[in-house]
Amino acid sequence: MHNLRRVDVRFPAGKLSVITGPSGSGKTSLAFDTLFAEGQRRFVECLSTYARQFLGRLERPPLDDISGLAPAIAIDQKTASRNPRSTVATTTEIQDYLRLLYARLGVPHCPACGVVAEGFAPAQAWTTLRKGYPDAKGRILAPLYVKGLDHGTLLKKPTQLKLLAGELKEAGFRRVLVDGVEVKLEERLPALSRKREIWLVVDRVQLKASARTRVLDSVSQAYERGYGVAAFEPVDGERRMLSELPGCAAHGFLLEEELTPRMFSFNSHVGACEDCHGLGVTLTCDAERLIVRPEEPLFEGAFVTRPGDFLSRGDGYFRGVVETLCDEMGADINGPWKDIPRAVQRAVLYGGDDRVSMQWESRGRNRESTWEMDVKWKGFCRYIEEWHRTSSNAWWIDQLDPLMRRDVCPGCDGARLKPAYRAVTVGDRSLSEVGKMTVQEAGAWVLSLKFTGAAADVAAQIIKELTNRLGFLEAVGLEYLNLSRSAVTLSGGEAQRIRLATQIGNRLTGVIYVLDEPTIGLHQRDTERLLATLKGLRDLGNTVVVVEHDRDTIDAADWVVDLGPGAGKHGGEIVFQGTRSRLNQAKGLTADYVAGRKRVADRSARRPSSRKLVLTGAAANNLKSIHVDLPLEALVCVTGVSGSGKSSLVMDTLAPAMAAKLAGERVDTAKLRSIKGAGKFEDCVIVDQSPIGISPRSNPASYVKILDVLRGIMAKAPLAQMRGYGPGRFSFNTSSGRCATCEGRGSIKVEMHFLPDVWVTCEDCKGRRYNTETLAVEYRGKTIADILDMEVSEALTFFENHRRVVTPLQLLQDVGLGYMSLGQSATTLSGGEAQRIKLARELGRRVKGEVLYLLDEPTTGLHFDDIARLMEVLHRLVDQGHTVVVIEHNIDVIKGADWIIDLGPEGGAGGGEVVVAGTPEDVASHGASWTGKVLANESNPGSESDRKRQRRSGVVEAGRE
Repeated sequence: MHNLRRVDVRFPAGKLSVITGPSGSGKTSLAFDTLFAEGQRRFVECLSTYARQFLGRLERPPLDDISGLAPAIAIDQKTASRNPRSTVATTTEIQDYLRLLYARLGVPHCPACGVVAEGFAPAQAWTTLRKGYPDAKGRILAPLYVKGLDHGTLLKKPTQLKLLAGELKEAGFRRVLVDGVEVKLEERLPALSRKREIWLVVDRVQLKASARTRVLDSVSQAYERGYGVAAFEPVDGERRMLSELPGCAAHGFLLEEELTPRMFSFNSHVGACEDCHGLGVTLTCDAERLIVRPEEPLFEGAFVTRPGDFLSRGDGYFRGVVETLCDEMGADINGPWKDIPRAVQRAVLYGGDDRVSMQWESRGRNRESTWEMDVKWKGFCRYIEEWHRTSSNAWWIDQLDPLMRRDVCPGCDGARLKPAYRAVTVGDRSLSEVGKMTVQEAGAWVLSLKFTGAAADVAAQIIKELTNRLGFLEAVGLEYLNLSRSAVTLSGGEAQRIRLATQIGNRLTGVIYVLDEPTIGLHQRDTERLLATLKGLRDLGNTVVVVEHDRDTIDAADWVVDLGPGAGKHGGEIVFQGTRSRLNQAKGLTADYVAGRKRVADRSARRPSSRKLVLTGAAANNLKSIHVDLPLEALVCVTGVSGSGKSSLVMDTLAPAMAAKLAGERVDTAKLRSIKGAGKFEDCVIVDQSPIGISPRSNPASYVKILDVLRGIMAKAPLAQMRGYGPGRFSFNTSSGRCATCEGRGSIKVEMHFLPDVWVTCEDCKGRRYNTETLAVEYRGKTIADILDMEVSEALTFFENHRRVVTPLQLLQDVGLGYMSLGQSATTLSGGEAQRIKLARELGRRVKGEVLYLLDEPTTGLHFDDIARLMEVLHRLVDQGHTVVVIEHNIDVIKGADWIIDLGPEGGAGGGEVVVAGTPEDVASHGASWTGKVLANESNPGSESDRKRQRRSGVVEAGRE
C-alpha cells in the first residue's frame, strides 16, 4: 500500500502498540489504509447479502495474508462534526442521559414566576383549599376571558359574552364577575369591549367538611368551563388559582403532557426554542463591520470592501433608493457618514415603515420610457441578513460571514429550549445551567444529587452512566470543556479524545482500536492520564494501535514498530519492531532520538528585542482581561495546559485585532481593550491546520502555484502542439482532458448509508484522473499523471532546470514534506501537513516590511528529525526580520524559543491568566508553571520525571534500579 515495501509486521493481540517513524515513512498506510481498512472490509463481508447491497464494494488492501484480525475502529482527527448543533454533551451521549434524567425526575416550574408547577385534581383541590381556608366562605370561579393570560379561554374577546350568556343560563349558571363586579346573566350586560377579566361564578360555597362532594363537583365544572383552570375567591382574602394539570394558573402556564426526553432536545421541534430553532444564537449584521470608515461618504469609501463595492454601484438599485430616501429625509448623503443624523442612519441601515418613491428611466433602441413606483426599503443590514440566511452560493456566504455578529438568542438567552422546559430543574439546576458547566463541575454536580424512594431507583442507572462518561472525559484531559461547547470549535486533538472517551464508555472487547496521534494538543502534564486511558482500553481485552511521535507514548508502549528509514520512496520498511526496552539498541532515526544519541538543536543565545507588540485587556473566551507583551523579531512560544487560553489569545484575539488594524478598521473591544505596536507590520499571516481545500481535486501543486507551470510545460510537448492541446487540456477541472467517469477526481465516492462513506479508485482511469488522449502526451517520458504522482524530492531533480517549479518545491522540502506527492488530494492531508504546505507558500511570497506569522501547533504529525528542520525554517523567518508566534506543546520547540508566554494555571475557568512570561530559562525556574516544571526536568537528566520515563520504558541505567 502506497510506499510500503512488502513488509511483514506483527501486532501482539491485547497489547498497546505504537507505530512511529519519520513523516511520510508509511505509518498511516500501515495503520489505517491496511490494518483498519481490512478489518472494516471483513466486518462488512460478515453482513447479510441484503445489508451489503446498501454498502457498496470495499476493495481489499494489497496484502498477501493477515491473520488474527478483529473488527477495527478508527479514531482519527478528520471526522470532527461540523454541525453547529453538535456539542460536547451530544457527541458523548451525555446529553441523552441528561434529557432522560430531566424527563423522569425533573421538577417543572412556571417560566414567569418560578413557582413549582403543581396540578390539582378536584380531590387535591379540596384538600388544599380546606387546609388553607378552613370553613371559609367564597366563590368557585372559571375564567371566561382574562387579558394577557397565556392559557386559552372560552371567550376570545369580552364582547362574545353576550352570545354565550343564553347557553350559560341554560346550563344553570346565574352570575359572572366582570372586572371584579358581580353581574347576573339574566340582567342587561354592561358594555364589554374594554373589560379585562370575565369570570364565571360556578358556585358559592363554604368549605365545611360536609360540603366536600359539592366542592368536588363545582371544581370539576369550573375546570371544564375554564379549560383546566379554576379559582377560589374567599369573601375576605386573595383569589387562589387552581389548575388541573401541573402548571401555574396565575400566569396561564400548564404542562399539558407528561415530560419526555424530546422536550429537552434542542434538535427536536418539540423542545427547541422557536426564535433560534435550537441554535442558541441569532446572526445579525453588525453595522460597525459594514461601515468601517465613518469619516468617509457612504458610497465613497465608508463601506467595507465586500459587499460594499456591490452596494455602492453608481447605477445600482441600492444606491438609487438610498439617495432618494436621504433626499426625502433632508440629509446629505455625499457628506461624511458620521455627520448624517442618527435617525437617517437607522433608516438606511435597518429600513422603516415609509415607502420610497422611485423613478427609473429605460432606454431602448428606438424609444425611451420613464416609470415610477413606491418601494419599501428594508435597510442594508436586513438585506445582508437575508442574503446570508437564504443564499446557496458558498462564495457569497464567505464574503458576508465577516459582517455577521453572533448574538445570544433573546428568546431563550442561549439556552436553546422553549421556556417551559428551561424551567424544569433537577437538584435546583436547569438543563441549560448544567450545560454551562465544565466536565469537572458537571461530574461533581451529578455526584451531589440525592433521591429517595422510587426516584432513587429510577435515578441509579442514569447517574451511573453520567458519572462514567464524565469520568472518561476527565481521564483523557478534557475536564475543562463546557458540556454545551459546540463541536465546530474543537481542535482535531480534542475531537479525537472525545471519541476515545466515547469508545471507553461503550466498553467493547476484542476490538482493534487504531488511533492517529491522540496526544496532539495535549500538555505533557495531561499525557499520563491519556496513557492510562489507552491502557484501560487495552485491559478490557482490546488491541490498541497508535500512530504517534510523542516520546512518553513510545515509552509506555508494549510493542513498538518503527518505519523508515526515510520518507516517501526512502521509507516503507520496518526498521525495528519489538518491545520498548530493545528500541535503544536499534539503529534508525527514532532510536537515535529516543536513546539521546541525537537531539533537536537548542539555541542557548536568545534574541534580545526592545520593541514589543502590546495587548491590553484580552478577554476572549476564558481570558481574564490579561496584559501581554510580545517581543518583535523573535520566536515567541505560547504554552500552557490544554484549555488554558492559548488559541483564545493568539487565534481569537491577536489574529482578528491585527486584521482590523491592517485594514484600518476598529478592533473589537469586547475581546481586546487595546493593541499597540501593530503599525510596525505590513501583514499578518495565519498558518493554521484548516484544510487547503475541500475538494479531492485540490492538491499541494495547485496550492503552491506550480500546477499552471506544469500544464504549460506539458502543452509545449511535441505531441501536444501537433494535436493543438493548450495548457487547459492538462487540467482535471475541465471536461476536455479529464476522465469522464470520475470527473478528474481519480476516485468515486461510495455511499455506505449507515457506515461512513468511502472513496474507491476509478476503474476507468485507475486513479490517474485524465482520459487516454491526454495521457498520450509525454514530457521527458512522463505524462501529466506521472508528474503529479512524483514526490516533491523526486520532482526537484526532474525539474531542476525550471526555476519556477524548483523554488516552491524546495520550500516544501525544507518544511519536511519531501515525501509528499504533488497531486495528493487535499482531503487526505493531515492538519499538520496542510499547515506546513501553507507555511511553504508563505515562505515563497515576496513581502516588503515586517510580517507577523501566527502558527497553531506546527509540529503536529512531525517526527523528531522533522521538528529539527521545522525549527530551522522558523528561525530563518525570524532572522529575516519577521516575528513568529507559535502555539505549541512540543518541548523541543519550547526550548528553542526566544520568549515564552505560559498561560494557565489550569484549563477552562481555572485558566486564562499569564502564569509567567520570559526566556525558557526564566520559565524553567518558575515553580508555579507546569511548562516550567517540564523544562526544568528536561534540563536535568537525573530528575524524577526522567527516572519515571526510564522505569516505564524498561530501560534502567547501569548502577540504578
